[in-house]
Amino acid sequence: MEKSLKKQYGWTTLDVVMTAVVGVVFAVLYWAYNQLFAFVFPFVSASPVTLQAFVGFWFIAGTVAACIIQKPGAAFLGELIAAIISMLLGSIWGVWVLISGLVQGAAAEAVFAAFRYKKYNYFVVTLSGLFTALVSFFFPESVTEGYLAYSIPIIIGMLVVRMISGAILGGALGKAITGWVAKTGVFKNFKISKEKE
Repeated sequence: MEKSLKKQYGWTTLDVVMTAVVGVVFAVLYWAYNQLFAFVFPFVSASPVTLQAFVGFWFIAGTVAACIIQKPGAAFLGELIAAIISMLLGSIWGVWVLISGLVQGAAAEAVFAAFRYKKYNYFVVTLSGLFTALVSFFFPESVTEGYLAYSIPIIIGMLVVRMISGAILGGALGKAITGWVAKTGVFKNFKISKEKE
């Protein structure tokens, strides 16, 4: 039983390397996305609700890592590495990006854990993005951005848009990306390669 669990859930060096690669790649993409966000911010900043449509992409590193590795800790580690590298690249949020990475990674991880690390279909992955959006809204972003100072209808609107963004950009998009890349054979040594179409 112990050997079976170790084989199913134990990490290999290849798993660690791939998770690190995912974290670094998405840290760079986060940096580029930050530049895009800074550009569009003046056009959408009139509404705090509109701003929430963009946040989902910042959850995608954990999703992609989880879909590829399919083992405990992958979502958390993928998001954490991306956050650390983002901070080192000079994120405009400074050390808060690391705290966000910890919270987002833990939230995503909780959903995969709830399904005992056995399901990585669109439903579960989308739920992971949605839950990450919800959790990170209250901490740390309500602390750093003062979200709770808004009226109840505005907060509800922000949450709805944010969770949709998390579900699509942070969840479903990550699943789609890993599915597309898996078809090239790049992930043949990982659990994702054993998924049925």
